[in-house]
Amino acid sequence: VTGVQTCALPILETYFARKSIKDNKPKRAESIYRRLMDEFHTSNSRNIKAIQAVERATGNTSFSAAAAVDATLENECNYANLAVPTLLLGLLLQREERYDDARTVFEGFTHVLDEDGGDHACSCCARVLQAHALFEMKQNQPVRAVELIIRAVRMDGNLRPVLRWKQFRDAMVEYRAHQRRMRIEEEIERRQLEQQPSFVASV
Repeated sequence: VTGVQTCALPILETYFARKSIKDNKPKRAESIYRRLMDEFHTSNSRNIKAIQAVERATGNTSFSAAAAVDATLENECNYANLAVPTLLLGLLLQREERYDDARTVFEGFTHVLDEDGGDHACSCCARVLQAHALFEMKQNQPVRAVELIIRAVRMDGNLRPVLRWKQFRDAMVEYRAHQRRMRIEEEIERRQLEQQPSFVASV
């Protein structure tokens, strides 16, 4: 991937969160990370609404809100202020053995990416997906782990060596077998639909 965006870290907040963890106050660290994530969603929503207001006022709808933000920020990653606390919170929740909560945090980040158009050339987003993939591997979900690491590598080619790790090489075998099973099931379903009478297929 070329033109991978760089990440601007919320340094002060992450410092206080890390200090809270060191002081054995994980709840305080969690609250800091969640506040940073909430601030990203609020800020992002305000930016999009402001650009949409300009579009309505000027009658110029030839550019999207996302494109305008990209042009403004140039190579600075739009997602750093969400990716960094997501990654740190996900790791913290795993340490606390709150695995369902960790998955919810990681999946929420993926949902944001999906809503904003899928994959982005962004190293910090890729790092979150890598952490999510490693988490799913530990949770014995190798197929999901491979899906995530493949997406991470598409976003940041520097992560390609991760695919050579033994755990991912082994998981890739299961992933490919899963893909073959899915294709076979889809083909069987397609043939069954074709063999149904037209009045049944239309129901």
